[in-house]
Amino acid sequence: MYYVVRAYTLFHLTVMKGEEISAYPKDSHIFFKGTHRSWDYIIINEGVYPPLHKLAYTKKPEQYAIPDQYIVRTTYGKKKYIAECSIQYINDKPYFAIQFDKYMVHSTKSPSDAAAKYCKGLKKLKNKGTLLSEDIQEINTNTINKNENKKKDIRMSGVQLFGLQLNSVHIVRKMLPSNTYLKVQPFNNLSNSTQRRHMLTMAKRVFDQVEICKENIFHKDDKVEIKQARFTINDKPFEIQYGKVNQEKIDDLHLAVLKSLDKGNISREAYRSLARINQDLPREGAISSTRQRLNKQMQNLVPLLLINVEETSVASELTEDQPHITDPDIVNNVVESAGKGGQRSIIDILNFIVPEYIKKGLLIPNNTTIKLRISGDGRNVGRKVQHVMVTAIILNDIERLHKPEGYHTLVLYSGSENYQSLQNALCTLIFDLNNLRESGFYQLNGLHWNVELFFSADWKFLVTCLGFNSANANHFCPWCTCTKQQNGILDQNNKLVGDWTITKNMEQIKKNFFNIRGHQRAPLFDMIDLKDWVCDELHVMLRITDRLFELFLSDLQRNGELDNKIQQEILVEMKRIGVTFQFWTDKNTKKLCNTSLMGPDKLKLLRNFNFKNISIRYLPTVRQNQLRKLWNGFAELYDDLHQKKISGSSFKKKAIEWLEYFLTPSQGRPNKNFVRGLYRATDCTPYMHVLTYHIPEFIEIHRDLGLMAFSCSALEKKNHIQVCRYFQNTLKDGGHDRSRKSAILEILEHENRQLFYWQANIPSYIKKATQYRLE
Repeated sequence: MYYVVRAYTLFHLTVMKGEEISAYPKDSHIFFKGTHRSWDYIIINEGVYPPLHKLAYTKKPEQYAIPDQYIVRTTYGKKKYIAECSIQYINDKPYFAIQFDKYMVHSTKSPSDAAAKYCKGLKKLKNKGTLLSEDIQEINTNTINKNENKKKDIRMSGVQLFGLQLNSVHIVRKMLPSNTYLKVQPFNNLSNSTQRRHMLTMAKRVFDQVEICKENIFHKDDKVEIKQARFTINDKPFEIQYGKVNQEKIDDLHLAVLKSLDKGNISREAYRSLARINQDLPREGAISSTRQRLNKQMQNLVPLLLINVEETSVASELTEDQPHITDPDIVNNVVESAGKGGQRSIIDILNFIVPEYIKKGLLIPNNTTIKLRISGDGRNVGRKVQHVMVTAIILNDIERLHKPEGYHTLVLYSGSENYQSLQNALCTLIFDLNNLRESGFYQLNGLHWNVELFFSADWKFLVTCLGFNSANANHFCPWCTCTKQQNGILDQNNKLVGDWTITKNMEQIKKNFFNIRGHQRAPLFDMIDLKDWVCDELHVMLRITDRLFELFLSDLQRNGELDNKIQQEILVEMKRIGVTFQFWTDKNTKKLCNTSLMGPDKLKLLRNFNFKNISIRYLPTVRQNQLRKLWNGFAELYDDLHQKKISGSSFKKKAIEWLEYFLTPSQGRPNKNFVRGLYRATDCTPYMHVLTYHIPEFIEIHRDLGLMAFSCSALEKKNHIQVCRYFQNTLKDGGHDRSRKSAILEILEHENRQLFYWQANIPSYIKKATQYRLE
């Protein structure tokens, strides 16, 4: 029920002339009709009167008591202007603040001075449409003088604007104790809504304090904003966010977190645990929703298709190479998913990435030819199955050539790295590549690009796709007609016989492969010229180093065995150069086995192994010097492969000299003037043939790209990471416990997300706030 207050005096308060319609405190809305203007008030917080010795009053003659912690929203005028007024005591003096629109004026002088500044700011806002921080700072800094205050357009009753004349509020306030904490109940006894109101009130006062202090501490050009406040009540943490929700910023944060989770292969369970510990991290449910939304978005742009390779020989033992991965969980899951695969269209991927390359200036319309390299790799998982991937990379993007994320997976399956499986899996890719070769690439926006195709892989994958013999066949070379009997043959002057060059071409092989020795099936990628089928430099180093080390161990054997003493000498030297290496005896075959080294360790072995630390009883000094010269020579050749400026002719000269030294024959007669040679022609491998004759050709043919553009080291790393990530601790087909999703599909979804991160330039980190501590 409303009541009307007319006029009486109470507690040093004279009721102003006018009519007050109020039901406060039941209703926080109060209407006051003054002599010159009507006012609508909504009391947000009535505040309290400080103790009498601290209580301040407005100027005579009214002398209204000035409350502390007082907030009111005032509406007035025909245009319904709104001002949020607040008063709080700072250092025992009242501080008057008025918030209008997004601006705030304040005064420590009087409510009338604050009202005059408000009127001045409102006038400027009407004239300019917006106010700069400099305008507000100028208004707050300069005190309104008497002459200026007489101007009609900035005159306003500060008492009425702040509602200090409201008697109904005064009566309620007078009944409260001056010590505000005496009237407040313990926080834990409050309802949730009251707790929320208390916290927001405190946060508002923190905000007001920052607004007051920033003008005295920081330069006017400094943009000081309070974003959040954190505090605890009874050891329970609370956080207040200031301003409107910036959904775009939140979405960007979720994408950045998702990118980091993908990069680090962090599971949902692990992240959920982290998010419980640190409240700054978004909830796992929000990240999961972002992942699902992104997968769906990318599925529309780069669709994922499942394929059935129809494996017929999955369970057969792998007869070549040792397993790359032996973890039982991974092996079992890959075996169970054998024959199943997935694919993405090279056309869809080009449509997604080419616009970004145009932005980066790597592809220029009507000028640049897209250089597209197809590569493949099969990773031995256990002894019965392989994880096979076929990828594409844009050679125009030099920076990403040696990074796993630069390779875009086109086809992925678990099974066998054989011709029939690849033929089944690659049907769509072969069709698309034929179109790219014949017609070029037509972008969705109508742009046309010429496309040049290349192929690179390790020897096994390359000859399988070419439909060619294996490396141990008589006709072993994919590029020339050299046979095993002709490889590494020296004449009477100890010079290599023959000058082998790339004599085959793809057109001949396509038309008549069954009449070309060594070719057993039609090439799968017959749209790529044979000169653009480039051997992988990494495997050249790996396989030749393997042969050199194998021959070195053979030199040390006595009666076909390596005794324990020489084993220990080798182990000590391996430890010295920082290579983890072991010997052991196979339980079934009873043969001596040793650790299969990875690429970096093989380079350490090649460059740093000191033969002089091997007893001369097993390795005479002359032999030690021969081996070091031989190994140094190959290390120099491998380094030359990485030099873009080296010519094919100079490389060929050094390679021939090295191979001729490798084939140095023994001289003299036994027990007389005998000088032991190095190795025989039968010890010469296909990789040595390629190093000597065809790599020099590739250096010249692909001088603009460099031979390193065809390295498969990043591809092999990518394949290894994918297998270990998605087939460990999973259900059948790699399905995760809750989602039952195929691991093949998860890998391709991950690939699609990587495309998005790269195209959208999602950051890998967000700059942290500088932290300070006030004790």
